[in-house]
Amino acid sequence: MAQKTRKLEEILSLHAEAAKVISYADYFARRPLFSSLQIKNTGEETIEGLTLCVENANGMLLPCEKEVEVPYESVVEVDLGTVLSPLYFSDLEGVTEEKITVTLRKDKKIIDTREWTVKTLPFDYWHGIEGDAELLASFVRPKLGDCARVKTEIEEQLKKWNSPCELGGYIGNDKNAVRRIIAALYAVFRRFSVLKKPCDISAPVEAGAGVKILTNRKASPLEMALFACSCLESLGLHSVIVFGEKEVTCGVWLYDGCFLDTVSDDMQRLDAYIADGINNLSCFDVEDLFSDKNAAYSTSEAHFRQKLQAGYYDRCVDVRRCRMSHIGALPLRAKTVKGYEVLTEADMSHDTLPSELLSMQKLSLDTEMTRDQVWERRLLDLSMKNGLLNFNPTKYGLQIVASSADGMLDALTEQGELHFAAATEDIRALSEKRVYFGANAYAKKRQELIALENQSGILRTYTDERTLGETVNRLIRKNKEAYEESGTKILYLALGFLKWYSREDGGEHYAPLVLQPIQLKKIKGIGYSLALTDEEASVNSTLLEYLKQDFDIDIRGLSDAIQGLKISEILAMVRVEILKMRNWEVVDDVYVAAFSFARYQMWNDLRQNIGNFPKTK
Repeated sequence: MAQKTRKLEEILSLHAEAAKVISYADYFARRPLFSSLQIKNTGEETIEGLTLCVENANGMLLPCEKEVEVPYESVVEVDLGTVLSPLYFSDLEGVTEEKITVTLRKDKKIIDTREWTVKTLPFDYWHGIEGDAELLASFVRPKLGDCARVKTEIEEQLKKWNSPCELGGYIGNDKNAVRRIIAALYAVFRRFSVLKKPCDISAPVEAGAGVKILTNRKASPLEMALFACSCLESLGLHSVIVFGEKEVTCGVWLYDGCFLDTVSDDMQRLDAYIADGINNLSCFDVEDLFSDKNAAYSTSEAHFRQKLQAGYYDRCVDVRRCRMSHIGALPLRAKTVKGYEVLTEADMSHDTLPSELLSMQKLSLDTEMTRDQVWERRLLDLSMKNGLLNFNPTKYGLQIVASSADGMLDALTEQGELHFAAATEDIRALSEKRVYFGANAYAKKRQELIALENQSGILRTYTDERTLGETVNRLIRKNKEAYEESGTKILYLALGFLKWYSREDGGEHYAPLVLQPIQLKKIKGIGYSLALTDEEASVNSTLLEYLKQDFDIDIRGLSDAIQGLKISEILAMVRVEILKMRNWEVVDDVYVAAFSFARYQMWNDLRQNIGNFPKTK
């Protein structure tokens, strides 16, 4: 066994090629961080139980650990999947350098490690001509609000030319009609008198200022070309971006066509396509759009042809072909009181249909209780020692990072189970401040990141690694003891809480609203996992009874009304009912917790089977 005489460090080695520049556009287009990441085994035996860990200290990467097995005398290519953090790039303000570390371990012993330094770019930056040319199509955003404004003015311009036409893509086969639309766009842009600002596309450069060109009346040639393409795409026309070492401009197909490749360097073909008699494409010189120039559209076409033939351009990006390759338009980033927020296409579109308002149901029961109902209620624990009325988050609770309870439940249903992960540095700051309720307002900013982690099977908590293990072990132990003593399982997801105030001491209390039965498992080498059981979610009936008794708030009918409702809809219904209660509030925090249901289980069993008992006189 020759392998026993050789150390693993001599047998195993890491080999990788990492990207030099990374941006939000890379994450959005699902570009890999490593073009190649390999583990080589020169030994004579298969090596099992290896762990590959990829890390960055500043949150640029999602937590990433891979279990790997490498056959003897083989090279294994490792696919990391999506590891870039959208939150990092949405918050980034300037060009930064980040260090990435890849470590290969065997039984916690480091076998090999490698480090790379990558340049990270702010949200609206493109790599430059040395980077990924396809990603230019990501900055063509037809949902920009100013595209609609330009469209209106194009219609007015066409009317002035006595050439009105329907703006909605390629209607018929009239290339002249399409070319007149482009010329009208050119005329509209000229009227805005935009000042030119410098732009060096040989290096990383801002490419997303189309959102403010018409407001600031300043733009670089790259920004102007991308905004023109955005307007063209909003009109249903297929644009192209043409660039060289120092120049960038755009054009449009005069019929419903596209190139065979997303990026082409065949400038001879492009020259043929714009030639008189062929006229498949119309391209103009973006430089002519600025306020210091004065050229008609046909003159600008000629300027483009001159520069093309003089070698100013060497590549062409076909936006429609990029869309067919699933390179979509980037969302927009907006500044809010809570920091930056990334807006989806639906968030940006004025055409988006709003969701239906929730129709409220009658949630009260008959005001007069029967003798059986009075008997049932005597079994409920309505004291402040009951966690169903006065929840203590530090005793038997594990706080979950969830932007919405609905999204987390959907992820659990799709994945089957999720594995707990400790808090990252920024999240841990909240737990150190003891923000036990209302923390999910912060999590909503991380919505995209949380969804990505959930898709990867990760359920993030607000707890450090040591406390996470201790809490989950305690919950598992308490559940086992309850089952051995009474045959009941007591582990639940507490979804949403009512913040209420006691009449006796005016103290602030929190009570869970919806309870979803769950199971927890310890998995060797991975940690702990959470999965749903086959039982359905229920409303905290103890709370509903207490509200009726002490505050005459009767929403006991909610127990029978939740089927088919989302958690968010249930919480909204409770919000309506407590509207008149001063300082009361419904928060959408999520906890894994243990609830002692000894008397509640008796109450619920009695309530469901009351008809089977003999009537007393």
